[in-house]
Amino acid sequence: MNNILVSYHESDDALGAPEAPRVVAACGGQPAAEYAETITLPWNRLDLLEDLFVKRGGEIAAVITEPVLANSGSIMPAEGFLKGMVDLCRNYGAVSIFDEVITGFRLALGGAREYFDVIPDLSVYAKALAGGFTLSAVAGSRRMFDVLRDGATIHAGTYNGSTVNLAAGLATLSILSANPLAFQQMHGHGYAIRQAIEAAAASRGIPVCISGAGTVFNVHFGVQSPPTHYRELKATDMALYNRFRSGMLEEGIQLLPDGRWYVGLTHGDAELKLVRAAVRSVVAEL
Repeated sequence: MNNILVSYHESDDALGAPEAPRVVAACGGQPAAEYAETITLPWNRLDLLEDLFVKRGGEIAAVITEPVLANSGSIMPAEGFLKGMVDLCRNYGAVSIFDEVITGFRLALGGAREYFDVIPDLSVYAKALAGGFTLSAVAGSRRMFDVLRDGATIHAGTYNGSTVNLAAGLATLSILSANPLAFQQMHGHGYAIRQAIEAAAASRGIPVCISGAGTVFNVHFGVQSPPTHYRELKATDMALYNRFRSGMLEEGIQLLPDGRWYVGLTHGDAELKLVRAAVRSVVAEL
């Protein structure tokens, strides 16, 4: 299979043209042959994807994307982008795939499929599916799994169906399903944090914008509007964010180094109060 972990964090000297990014290995040790047949396109550019299908539709086996570009700044899809991608794949006989390792069971019980009301051919899940236990899954239309049933390919693994991890997955999904307000609560918590950061920054004249949803979002210091693709993400003042992150750690709040925040069901009023107070204190010091 082709290696598709490419170009999600491009270096400045390997970007290529804005509308035709180069395929760049995500780490060392990837033989060029593994991704020689992989094409990258800018996020949110449905016009470029359509143009590619017109020119090379018969060669394209699949199109894969995060439905929210969580690994590169929590960039939200433009209106119609995800549906347009899925429709193009179906029109040209390619498989549409959502990488929902981050968005699955964080955005909604049905993941990005439910949140955006767009159904791709396949979705892949992990992490939040089992509340942090080591469980992953692939889901999609029945025809996608015919190749497993007829033996054309295999899906093998020592820990496939691991009892403990499946029990963790069942417990996680049962808890989320039993609480009809679970996702409303989580998104509300996230948006409250976002508002606290924006208000604190505005009071000190510090430019900031926040992109993503309530449960998955990124804080971008030094810019006024959310990025729409990866290259715009480079305008974020990461040095300032690192100072902010260091200050938050001193206040007892541990953050991810890339500006990304996650909100879970266990985050309640006490945690929100702690974060709000820390944000006000740290931003004042910035």
